[in-house]
Amino acid sequence: MPVRRARGQTGPVHTGATYAEYVAGLLTGIAASRGMALPLPDPDDPAEISDAPPARSVFLHEDRWLVQCPDCARDCSLVWPVERLYMCPACWNAARGGLYLRLALPDEWGRVDREAGRAADPRLRNWIPAGAGLKGALASEPEQTAAEIINEFLRYD
Repeated sequence: MPVRRARGQTGPVHTGATYAEYVAGLLTGIAASRGMALPLPDPDDPAEISDAPPARSVFLHEDRWLVQCPDCARDCSLVWPVERLYMCPACWNAARGGLYLRLALPDEWGRVDREAGRAADPRLRNWIPAGAGLKGALASEPEQTAAEIINEFLRYD
């Protein structure tokens, strides 16, 4: 039986890397194989970051915090909660001029993340927050308020 945990899987937890290290180690290689150059993200450089509203398509799936590409919906990647940046390896954020996209974490991120650990089975640690605006097959999944999902997790005690 899986052990309860304190936090869900995020990019840094899963890879042990910062977002820039992840981009340098994986995404730049994928981009290069497709004949593209991908700059490393610099959150302080407005020339690299889209001025579009932050993506709200962040959700918890089987104990992993993911973001779905809000444009093409063909990718779901781990979330880096410190940097809060996203580059889609499917469309390369083409709709945003190839610029990195900022992420907006759900308001109740921390509390939901703590309470999700009550479910011993990671496959039961799921949450699509209201307003996530997911597309494709994920759009048919029910959205829940933080209170609804926390009440569900409390039943695992």
